[in-house]
Amino acid sequence: MSTTAEQGFGESITVEMLDADPYPLYARMRAEQPVCWVPAVGLWFVTRWDDVQYVNAHPELFTADVSASPLRRALGENVLTVDGVLHKRLRAPLEAALRPKLVDTWAPQLVRDVAEPLLQRMAPRGRADVMAEFLEPVSVLSLGRVLGLGDLDADTLRRWFFALATGGANHERDPAKYAISDAASREIDERLGPICDRLEREPDGSLLAGMLRDVSRAHCARARRSSPTSS
Repeated sequence: MSTTAEQGFGESITVEMLDADPYPLYARMRAEQPVCWVPAVGLWFVTRWDDVQYVNAHPELFTADVSASPLRRALGENVLTVDGVLHKRLRAPLEAALRPKLVDTWAPQLVRDVAEPLLQRMAPRGRADVMAEFLEPVSVLSLGRVLGLGDLDADTLRRWFFALATGGANHERDPAKYAISDAASREIDERLGPICDRLEREPDGSLLAGMLRDVSRAHCARARRSSPTSS
């Protein structure tokens, strides 16, 4: 395939196409242009296994620190947007808490404890919206408990996750989408302040308690200030 044709392929891809069904696009990239620049999102797509492994194994050549990343714009500094020592520091409490063998010892019971009340609530009706009433609540409530946010309800957590995802995936830089994630970020800061205070006084073994211990709240504050959502 000629260089002109290859460039035309990447330039023809839109955010809407990626949102609707990216897999045919990925397949074509792998077949025709495994390293493909897509201007619509301002990113290089690396789609073949060996190439992905090479990128992952050579952080001295490839960076996660993309200044214009909507993920960084929405969330501030995080393990997906920084490199080097800071990346290792942010990742350490996650690795310690989420090792597969360790997760296997507590995850099944945690998910059962979340799922069973939801099933009991649905069963008498004989029908339900499985995604909205079961799968999404199980997902956010389970993650909430792991993080140390077990006191928050499913609707709040789901609203936050969807809002942050809206901003984090806002490659078209739509101000309305950033407004959604910005509002959620402010609400999260307000709601989590007292929770962080409690976890610093009384660590409960949760992921958030470990992050406060190992990363420090001061860094969390700096990371939030590095995001335009805090301005």
